[in-house]
Amino acid sequence: MKLINSNSILSIGSTIILTASILIYWFLFIPLTPIQVLYLKCTNCTIGKEQAITDFKKGTYQIVTWGLPDTRYDTIVYPSDILESDYKIKTIRGNNCVSYYAIDCYTIKMYQLLSVKYGNDFVGASHRKAYQLNNVLKH
Repeated sequence: MKLINSNSILSIGSTIILTASILIYWFLFIPLTPIQVLYLKCTNCTIGKEQAITDFKKGTYQIVTWGLPDTRYDTIVYPSDILESDYKIKTIRGNNCVSYYAIDCYTIKMYQLLSVKYGNDFVGASHRKAYQLNNVLKH
């Protein structure tokens, strides 16, 4: 029968302590991204809708987009820039191309609430304004 020597135990112990220290540092000092916060808050569709209502009442307007950004155009101003400057709506990029159902429920509810506040065409208006600004800035 082979016994584990004391150097192996020290090495394993050091590795565990180092790993635990890194994890503690990570969770205490590295802030969560906005999408990570929504993942933690929106655990199902009902909670996602409720969170959207809570955020809206607090004046925290944010919508989530999924997929790759549109790179077809030489863009200087994006619609998300207009949403943020004109409407105080923050656009959060999802972590990947596949959406998460509970966060989609959050975003749909937030769109509904924002449509009541700003009108049904606030997103279209931001796209048109960004397009116009890009045309002016390019010439």
